[in-house]
Amino acid sequence: MDEAFYTIDSLAERWSVSRKTVERLIAKGDLKAVKMGRIVRIPPEYAEEYIREHGIIGQPSTGHRQIYQSKPRRAAAPAYVKGPWV
Repeated sequence: MDEAFYTIDSLAERWSVSRKTVERLIAKGDLKAVKMGRIVRIPPEYAEEYIREHGIIGQPSTGHRQIYQSKPRRAAAPAYVKGPWV
């Protein structure tokens, strides 16, 4: 990794995830980051450490995502049904 520090945006782009995903990882404490004033930076060694501990990010892992298919809609029941009692 050739950069001195990653920004949240540059790491998100490198990992093919959203900025929000990187922010969540930092907030949870899974991904270490350095705060310089109001600016958050991620040293390359922290990014590498995350990948070593948690695996590659940005690719769906088996078993975690299910594909939901919409069920066919049932025909609507009539508003008024005559019963055998009428």
